Amino acid sequence: METSFLSCDWGTTSFRLRWVQTASRRVDAELHNDEGIAPLYERWRTEGEKQRMDRKTFLLHRLKQSIEELSSQAKISLEKVPLLISGMASSSIGIEELPYAPFPFSLDGKDAQVKKITTPKNFPWETWLISGLGDTHDVIRGEETQVIGAAALQRFPEKASCIFPGTHSKHLKIVRDRIEDSSTFMTGEVFQLLSEQGLLAKGLAGAEKGPPDAEGEKAFQEGVLLSGQGHLLQDLFQVRVNHLFGKYSASANRYYLSGLLIGSELKVLIEQKDNQIVLCGEGPLSMLYRKAIRLLDLEFRTQYFPEEMMRRAVVEGQLAIINSQKF
Repeated sequence: METSFLSCDWGTTSFRLRWVQTASRRVDAELHNDEGIAPLYERWRTEGEKQRMDRKTFLLHRLKQSIEELSSQAKISLEKVPLLISGMASSSIGIEELPYAPFPFSLDGKDAQVKKITTPKNFPWETWLISGLGDTHDVIRGEETQVIGAAALQRFPEKASCIFPGTHSKHLKIVRDRIEDSSTFMTGEVFQLLSEQGLLAKGLAGAEKGPPDAEGEKAFQEGVLLSGQGHLLQDLFQVRVNHLFGKYSASANRYYLSGLLIGSELKVLIEQKDNQIVLCGEGPLSMLYRKAIRLLDLEFRTQYFPEEMMRRAVVEGQLAIINSQKF
């Protein structure tokens, strides 16, 4: 591998690009925004097709702009620095669709599917896409690279349920240094849809976003605890009732809804008594999952990966894949 490389983690709703020194793992420049594959795909459908630009060309053009922005930030030319991309760029709405690697999947990176793609002359970076893994039961793209990196930084328990909160929250079943299976929970997307469209959105209108205050904490706790007792489709209507009777402010009611959804997702862990739980996440969303884990009395068998470690996981995972496949 070259002395440095460009590390791109292109998720469904977020984009992160780093210039990394290979030997030291030092990140010398970083760019992070919400231009994930999903919103860019929609932009391509409305803008790119009118310009007769295919999806791959459209996404590479936007990626080139991001690399140039990173180069300006670093005050150095990054032309011809190798580029490695994990996440949704290898999906059916990404740059180029790659087949999934199958389960089980080794955490040393040797089972990853990697492809060097053809790029136009005005895109002067050798580019590799890392595919995801899956079968007819479930699929993941991006989390496999993160979990490879996390395992390189800190050893996983022999048997674990590894949780990656997000738009589509992932639960990865780890058994003896292999991903044996995964499950996807559409927690984040359902929250977004319910809070922006339909009847429940009326009770959340005007809510301020930010960390929960005392009322928000109480509402979140109530939502999590209720999720373990009833039926989600019935319990969701309580968000509407809270609004009608003025039980919670719009901001607190958002946390009530969040508690219901996160609690419903994490309920499955209660039944997995033999598994340790590993929470792999960062930021405010990860903190809500920590709160829910405590409220559901799951903390005694939960391991939290430090946020700093998770910020390094993608780079470590990409390097592990590079080293294991010797390219």
